[in-house]
Amino acid sequence: MQEVFGRDISAIFNPRPLVLIGVCDQDKTCNFTTIVWLTPLSHNPPLLGFSLRKQSKSYKILEEHPLCSLSLFDDEGAQTFAECGLKSGNKIDKTHVLPYRLETINEQAVPIPEAAISLAIVEVYERIDCGDHVLHLCKTHKAYSKEVIEDNKLISTHPLLCIQSKRYTQAHAGFEVE
Repeated sequence: MQEVFGRDISAIFNPRPLVLIGVCDQDKTCNFTTIVWLTPLSHNPPLLGFSLRKQSKSYKILEEHPLCSLSLFDDEGAQTFAECGLKSGNKIDKTHVLPYRLETINEQAVPIPEAAISLAIVEVYERIDCGDHVLHLCKTHKAYSKEVIEDNKLISTHPLLCIQSKRYTQAHAGFEVE
């Protein structure tokens, strides 16, 4: 084995799901950001955690407006992820990239991408500084999925995954181990 450094340390744990974060400010101006650092923290209550760079526009909006959407897409969403993840919302308007609707929770608008195969609407309740990123701990308000449910279990079969920066694949139906 060879030693790895920097970004390659996190790449050891790839592939990870590509997630699109949608946020809105008080004027209902929205932004979308791509992340690959998301993890379930608890089933009951349903808690999620994700990490964002401090310089991102979405991070700045979340400081004031803690609700956001976390969406998964299939392979048809690859171009959306590229546009939202490789370009800064501080420099361009990303809302033209995909159709979305607004949902209101606690008088705050949250953008819901129409092409998402699964999504959660979450509220940030705590932030932890982690170097060049900030970990956001979130409680889930609502969650939806277009994926298959078998034996009362959600079978997520097709989300887009990140292999390494700018390299993606699609998850396929897995197998069960008994």
